Amino acid sequence: MKRVYLFGFLALALALAACRSPVDQSQAQLAAPLNNKAQAIRIELSGEPQIAESEVLVYVLQTGNGVTGATVSVSGRLAASNTVLFKANALEQYPGLYRVEAFDFSQAGDWILSAEVQFPSGNSGHQELSVTIPE
Repeated sequence: MKRVYLFGFLALALALAACRSPVDQSQAQLAAPLNNKAQAIRIELSGEPQIAESEVLVYVLQTGNGVTGATVSVSGRLAASNTVLFKANALEQYPGLYRVEAFDFSQAGDWILSAEVQFPSGNSGHQELSVTIPE
């Protein structure tokens, strides 16, 4: 009988771990120090890259915790050019997650997304992501 309870408990624990939100799952990946201040920034698209408005997510951590009150801006340019084609401020969704709802990928090609983060402490950080938008 004890084995049945133990098996049930383990199954429940595994199910709960699989249902964690993306921010929970990403925090372990973001815990590595950045700029020797234990700051971590990660950019990702919420869907497949395409010519359209897309949601861009920026995860911001400091010493392993989601940061609230940061100022986050995201810009995008084609890799072959230094001309910024789109720039937007990301809005805080909850501590550690900032979102640009409608980032405009206006043409196919290799894009570089840049996130500039101003932490409430006065520190700043920068992260880039290369994205290929197919035709």
